[in-house]
Amino acid sequence: MNDERKISRERYAEFLRAVCEYLEECGGSATRPEVFSTLQPRLALSEYELSKNNSGYERWRQAIVFAFIGFQKAGYLKRGGGTWRLLDAGREAMHAMSPLEMLNSANAKYGEWDDLRIKDPDEFDSAEDRAQMSGLSDAPGLRLWVVGTGTNASQWNQFRTGGVVCIGFSYGGQQLGDLATMSREAIHARMKDIAGKGNPSNDSLACWEFANRMREGDMVVARSGVGRTLGIGRVIGPYTFDPSAADFAHRRKVEWIDVHERVMPTGIRLPIKTLTEMSRYPDVVDLLIGRRSASAVALLETHGHDTKAIDAFFMQVPYDTDDETIEGEMDSGAMHDGSESDAPTIESIEPDWFGTRSELESILTALATKRAVVLQGSPGTGKTYLAQKIAHHFAGSMTRVHRVQFHPAYSYEDFVRGIRPTATGFRVENGPLVRISELAKQAPRQRFVLLIDEMNRGNVAKIMGEALSLIEADKRDPKHRVQLGLPYGDSHDFWIPENVSIIATMNTADRSIALVDYALRRRFAFIRLNPAYDSVKFSDYLLDQFAPSDGEAAPADDRSRGIVRAIIDSMREINKVVSAEKSFGDGFAIGHSFFCTFDDRGAEAPERWAARVVDHEIRPLIEEYCVEHTSLRKKLLELLPRF
Repeated sequence: MNDERKISRERYAEFLRAVCEYLEECGGSATRPEVFSTLQPRLALSEYELSKNNSGYERWRQAIVFAFIGFQKAGYLKRGGGTWRLLDAGREAMHAMSPLEMLNSANAKYGEWDDLRIKDPDEFDSAEDRAQMSGLSDAPGLRLWVVGTGTNASQWNQFRTGGVVCIGFSYGGQQLGDLATMSREAIHARMKDIAGKGNPSNDSLACWEFANRMREGDMVVARSGVGRTLGIGRVIGPYTFDPSAADFAHRRKVEWIDVHERVMPTGIRLPIKTLTEMSRYPDVVDLLIGRRSASAVALLETHGHDTKAIDAFFMQVPYDTDDETIEGEMDSGAMHDGSESDAPTIESIEPDWFGTRSELESILTALATKRAVVLQGSPGTGKTYLAQKIAHHFAGSMTRVHRVQFHPAYSYEDFVRGIRPTATGFRVENGPLVRISELAKQAPRQRFVLLIDEMNRGNVAKIMGEALSLIEADKRDPKHRVQLGLPYGDSHDFWIPENVSIIATMNTADRSIALVDYALRRRFAFIRLNPAYDSVKFSDYLLDQFAPSDGEAAPADDRSRGIVRAIIDSMREINKVVSAEKSFGDGFAIGHSFFCTFDDRGAEAPERWAARVVDHEIRPLIEEYCVEHTSLRKKLLELLPRF
């Protein structure tokens, strides 16, 4: 058994060799929990290796996660989707080299890769990559601070509404003074003098760091107690001392990016000190900002969280919410490294898309080049469903997708920036356009998508205001910034970064608002989605839905073919009549998605399901269309299929 108080290179090599051997036993791949649970009894771990570091993570597990990077860059191992895989090169190296030789070879290949790339801290692949940087807390990359908000979060309202972060440390009416003029030793001595404390090392360090080490651009997380975060923001101003403030006289200006309260996962406790720099604990940093890195996931697994709970935490939705939904607010740090991407591939989207592969790829190309796309079509053409799938695929993770829905009451103040009511008054708050732009600026090598559903149901020009000009692909640069009506950071300037794309949907049959103006059309690529009744893929889809669900492949019977033929023939004829009518046109054709709802789990007969869709969905839509066209209504209703 290894009893040393550190983990040696030889031990790292043993750990990684054990990982490779186990993966080979499993046929080449296994989940991370399976790897850890199997290796623990095999490795004869020492007391030190089993002990936890400052972030509550067992050292032997941390060693494996860190050492994995070199093996991955060398092409020996690969990870993704929660699974670790042994590659052919790794299998060959395992049988040709000793454990230490294999580790040295991997490190050499990692060095070759590292020498070829630009040394930019933002380019590190994940939290564990960044953790290997010496002196991480002083590096020019992301630095994050956790700050207390007073007893029972008493100062949080001041932080949030005032756009500041403050610390106190006044004792009996006596203040420390201007920290910018004091050394750490002077702060410590002054604190001992007025507070009567024997050795206030933590408090004096907090004061010195707040004035001297915290810098503009750093991220700050406001906490309440050790288990809740109240908001995340970016420092935008230097240290200032306000002697008129009885308490909390030491201040910095902060642009609060997100002010939604979140509960940290069970087992993860935030530091109780007033101010703590967390950059040395990259796994905890990733949890705080919502970045789903390998080390953050592994930390949660160490504390007993299962896959569903981990997914729910990073998605910031209740555990029982449907996994495919992207409703709700974007979490404060949707800027993760994407190594655990759950995004659908183009191949997985295709079965739900009744057009051609080239048509699907053209939408993605428009989204990448134009950076603003509208999917338009008549009711039931699957616009929202496809937009969600495409946004998820394009961004690489649902945590980097933010969905909003326009409606007649939606305003500029809701979407861009406005004054919003609170329980005690009012505050200036960013809307989703500004929030997603700020998050994207913090992760410039990741894609973010703003999904606007039912775009033409709102007054788009009024909702977007001066930000409309920033949507164009060639305006995604600070030099094209515009001034917002309300203060924004330390100025009024705002711009949309190039890694934010917008995908919107528009119902061509909705007459509740005026037509979209030409200025907006020039900034978006408009792609029409048509009913799929002419598509062989759609008819095959319906036949597959009616097939037995016992797992046995079976050809469609005559009954199923008859139902499908009745649906397709009737809807084709109805749409032909609607499109030819001058009062309507193609924009009022009835889409296919009304017939994508069959579910045999309830043992409902296909005929009964088809009749229900026609009677409860298609018939009411036709009657709504033709409320002033009696003869047309009668003609269309006669064309409805009967089952």
